[in-house]
Amino acid sequence: MKQLLPPLLCLFLAVNAAAEDNLAVAQKMVSDTMARVDKIDTESLKAMIDQEQEFVLLDVRTPTEINNMGKIDAPQQLEIPRGWLEMRIFQHVDDKEVPIVVYCGGGIRSAFAVETLQQMGFTNARNYEAGFLDWENKGYPVKY
Repeated sequence: MKQLLPPLLCLFLAVNAAAEDNLAVAQKMVSDTMARVDKIDTESLKAMIDQEQEFVLLDVRTPTEINNMGKIDAPQQLEIPRGWLEMRIFQHVDDKEVPIVVYCGGGIRSAFAVETLQQMGFTNARNYEAGFLDWENKGYPVKY
């Protein structure tokens, strides 16, 4: 039994180091993507909604999240889960210059969605980086 301890310990340390490396890679991807995309803050988004500006407010959370948590109460609202964005966006938005504000719970999935939209040719997409949780915490209108 003593002979197995060093190899098992080595295996554990190797797996742990690999997991830490993978986490670092993922964190860098997130921070790089968030730095590359245009952003909008909560107050600016609220003003756009209150002024009834024409834009698409794209929620990329899952249907379960939306059903359980609610969504921003705005007539510009569109829901496409992040995993379906590339397949469904053109069913709803055909003008690649239309302003699009993308949100999720906390701004990470929406940043990746904005980057994808940019790669697809959309020129006016922004990430609501604070996300739905900030909107809700500020007491702004939520729809269930």
